[in-house]
Amino acid sequence: MQVPRPDAGEYVTTTLTVVLTLAVLQYAGIFFDGSGGIDPGYLLGVGLTLPVFIFLFSLAAANVSWIPSWDEKNHTGGTDGR
Repeated sequence: MQVPRPDAGEYVTTTLTVVLTLAVLQYAGIFFDGSGGIDPGYLLGVGLTLPVFIFLFSLAAANVSWIPSWDEKNHTGGTDGR
């Protein structure tokens, strides 16, 4: 079993980007009820669980043998889509 060793800085950058984007969307009232407010509990939950799910997805991707050959199986040979 291969365990991915991603850069911790990438986790922090991705998590902060997602949490800040969700905070702006919450404050603007887009996809959330009302505007002008931020739910810190929701943002904290996302901030804590997102790195876990990213790691689990990376772990699954590192241990599935057909993913690296996926592009070769679906390669069409040209850049024009034929």
